[in-house]
Formats: sequence, structure tokens, C-alpha cells
Amino acid sequence: MRRNSGLKRLITIIAAVAALGGGYYLGNLNKDLVQAKPQSAIVFENGRPLKPFTMHTASDSEFNNEDLLGKWSFLYFGYTFCPDICPITLTQFVLITNRLSGDKELLDKSQFIMFSVDPERDSAEKLEAYMTHFHPGFIGATGSREAIDSITQDLGVYYKLHEPDENGHYPVDHTSAVMLVDPEGNLAAIYSSITDPKVAAGDFQLIANQAE
Repeated sequence: MRRNSGLKRLITIIAAVAALGGGYYLGNLNKDLVQAKPQSAIVFENGRPLKPFTMHTASDSEFNNEDLLGKWSFLYFGYTFCPDICPITLTQFVLITNRLSGDKELLDKSQFIMFSVDPERDSAEKLEAYMTHFHPGFIGATGSREAIDSITQDLGVYYKLHEPDENGHYPVDHTSAVMLVDPEGNLAAIYSSITDPKVAAGDFQLIANQAE
């Protein structure tokens, strides 16, 4: 009887250790899942509110903070005369929408926007034609120099207009960053640039899922 009693005690101890070990493992596994991080975006844990802004789209329609509500917004700053990074980024946007085609619910809650930092050459109508060349649902907007400076400073976006040449042409230096704004109108994440649409789309899905 004493031997059986000792055996039962040993079995009880082993079971308790196994349960604790399993709990520790599952706890760490859950911790890893919670701490999963995007590969190409920097995430703001609680989101950062955007200051009030007003831009204009074609037909002089206002585009402001309210137009960011209810959708995830990919927000980029560029200009239509940009020879390289702007068309490349907008092409990446197209590829991201293709990647999201299997997640229709999220795609329907997404919008892709470019604010021009060159309103002297980029009218709202020209922006609309430029953006819809890439995708019929893409949005282009611009505003006064004061409005542009206000939102770029708020978001830490750099740009610089150079002096025109003898033909009136001038380049514009600007950041390649893409801002991801959540459906509450808060800055949720920043992509320093988008070079791999598969990774960018996957990061977006991860961020959106973790926000639910």
C-alpha cells in the first residue's frame, strides 16, 4: 500500500508539473502572438490624432478629417510631375489592392490617397486624372501652401521645392513615407517606403486585425 501511495503521489506531481509547463508554454505562445509586429511599418500603439486639415479634390470638393473616418487610409505626399518615386509608390498601391482582393471586407474599408505638395502645377482636376490613371478609386487632393505646410508638419513629412530652371521646370524633394490612418482618423502606422506590396499588404492586415 505504501508503494502504491508513493506511486500515486509521483503521478500527481508529474501531472501538476506538466500542467504548469503547458500553461507556461501556452502563455508564452499567446505572448508571441500579441507581440507580432509588422515587418515594414512602424505602429503607433494607441494611434495619434491628426490636426484638423482641409484639402480639395476635383470640382473643388473639400477633403478633410471627416473623409478619413470609417476607412483605413493609405496617405502619401507627392506631385504629378514626379519622375520616379510617386509613380512607383502608386503602382505599389495598385499591387496592394490586388493582394487584398481575397480580403474583400478589408479592401472595401480601405482608400488610397495622394496629397500634392505642388499645388501651383497640380490642380485638383489634374490630380484626379493622374490618380485614376493608376486606379479608378484612388483619390488625389491638394490645397493652399498654408494647408499643405500644416498637415506635412503635423505628420513629419519633408518636402522642398527647388528654384525653376529657364523653362520654369523644377523638381520637388519629398519623403517616400506612406501614412496609414485608421478608421477613427488617427495615425496608426508609418511605412518608411513601400518596396514589397506582399509584405505591405500583410502588415496592413495584421495591423487592422490587431485593432479590432
